[in-house]
Amino acid sequence: MNADPYRKTLEGANLFRNQLVPQRNAWILEQVQTAFKRAGQYKTDSDIIDLVTTDLKTEIENRFSHYSMDEIENILVLGAKGELGETTAISSRSVSGWLRTYEKEYRRFLAAFCKSERKEPLKIEAPRKLTDEELDQYIKSMYDQYHEDGTVFSSTFDLLWKYEKIDLNDKTVERLKGNAKLRVSQNLDLEEKGIILNLVEYKRSKEKDTENRIKNEAKRLAVAWHFDMMKLKEK
Repeated sequence: MNADPYRKTLEGANLFRNQLVPQRNAWILEQVQTAFKRAGQYKTDSDIIDLVTTDLKTEIENRFSHYSMDEIENILVLGAKGELGETTAISSRSVSGWLRTYEKEYRRFLAAFCKSERKEPLKIEAPRKLTDEELDQYIKSMYDQYHEDGTVFSSTFDLLWKYEKIDLNDKTVERLKGNAKLRVSQNLDLEEKGIILNLVEYKRSKEKDTENRIKNEAKRLAVAWHFDMMKLKEK
């Protein structure tokens, strides 16, 4: 998956709302025509193309004008390829569905991935022992990040274990290992097809050692479980 179009939006580059109206109209028409072709629908009535173009322009102006044109183009590319839903017969309804699916499901993975690139977890291999304040601050930052976007790191488990902040019984350990094996197996199946649904998995997909991937996934699941337990105790 390509996160660059999303980054363009974050950088405020080539935003749709900054384009002149004539440029917007011509550009959206071109993108819609390309989407039909990319989906294999070469002989589409011009009236349908015009209708989809008009409806798409209205929806973008109302809800997605803060996106970069690169990101909007990427949505239509993904949609036409079938990664965001219906492509059997492109219509205003299906294109609107692509936008909403991207916004609600796909884009949050991009956000998590880009955030993980900017924000590295605390190095726990340092020779000195962390102070109680440093440890609490680190755990809080990882806890907040997990409950904000679901991101967890295997290194967080290593730290929690090192400082005896996490306690897992045998039953929980076996359950987490089983879930980790299932997740890694599913991700490997998708990777063989050239698909990575969760962009947080992008870097992990480069790991060739399956056993190591399972081990690290189990650690991440353990951290998520621990943070969920912490949140329950707060209620």
